[in-house]
Amino acid sequence: MVLGAFTIVTALTFFRLQATKPVTSLETIGQLTLDVVFTTSLFGLTGGPANPFVSFLLFPLTVSAAILPWRYTWVMMLLTITCYASLFLLPNAEHYTPHHITSSIHHAATKSPSLEHSAFSLHMAGMWVNFTLSGLFISFFIVMMRNQIKKQQFKINEQRETALKDEQLIGIATEAATAAHHMSTPLSTMAVIVNDLLSSPANKHIKDDILTLSAQLDNCKTVLAGLRHHADAKNNPLTSISTSLFIKNLIDEFRLLRPEATISEDLQDSLEEASLIADAPLRLSILNVLNNSADSYPTEILFNAYIENNSLHITIRDFGPGIPEHLEGAISQPTTSTKADGMGLGLFLSHSTINRFGGSLRLTNATGGGTITHIELPLQQTI
Repeated sequence: MVLGAFTIVTALTFFRLQATKPVTSLETIGQLTLDVVFTTSLFGLTGGPANPFVSFLLFPLTVSAAILPWRYTWVMMLLTITCYASLFLLPNAEHYTPHHITSSIHHAATKSPSLEHSAFSLHMAGMWVNFTLSGLFISFFIVMMRNQIKKQQFKINEQRETALKDEQLIGIATEAATAAHHMSTPLSTMAVIVNDLLSSPANKHIKDDILTLSAQLDNCKTVLAGLRHHADAKNNPLTSISTSLFIKNLIDEFRLLRPEATISEDLQDSLEEASLIADAPLRLSILNVLNNSADSYPTEILFNAYIENNSLHITIRDFGPGIPEHLEGAISQPTTSTKADGMGLGLFLSHSTINRFGGSLRLTNATGGGTITHIELPLQQTI
């Protein structure tokens, strides 16, 4: 009857596995529980605790420790030990003794008839203790090793993702360096033409526009010069800068780049008392976020900076149409740009640069419309 029930359960399990629905941990622990119950029943009918195959009860426990969450493993351990202990409660358990044990004890018990019974009882008690300790050790060490393997695999996956991201950045940097090299000549040509236009009396009515164009050209030259300087000084240690000065320069540069945009800043007084590690790429990364906000809704941009938990927090809010749901969160990979002439690299590069400085960048859709960009950067020290 036990074997018949076991066969029926096995057949039902086989048909269940043909379905596309994934097997849950609860189903697996149920299957292992049935295995333990059926196996214990068979042992109870074929020798009880003296059955030489009784250690098979450890197999479901090993499987549970290897693939199931730890809470299921401890349940399986208690069930296995309880089932094994129940074999000792059988009425004739004390008579289930292997022949070679009986013989060896019998020779030592010629003067004391009760010695055979007491020695075998001690042997069976030792088997129960051994089984219990084996179950504890298997559960503990396999669970610990599995957790350790998971941690190592997680670190390996992180390193693999970092390596892939670095490869992407290197490819983008190579393209950027090539583009910067080719941009130098046309920028110089445009600068000469702009200077000629400024010196011509016929262009006095558009002098303001020409001055704006000249300022933009100068800014482009400054950016290219900064890239060359950064490449030449890449092995030099980074220096710290006052947080308030960093924010001030950032906003001033943005207003120079985007004179048509309206930005309102709310800066905490404690910015004067802190400093952070920063360089040109970090500043350009935050400028890129501001430019995205200006592209989305230049009429009103809210810029908030404050110190909290030894970190600089920058919140940039625009009132544009917002971002698609799949772009919410951290932009850790290049994405399709939501702008008609965009390449989808700006936010990815900004996130990578900020992440390199130990910070984070997150995008969320604001209530009532618009996008909120939150940037967090660790502070160096208190000045």
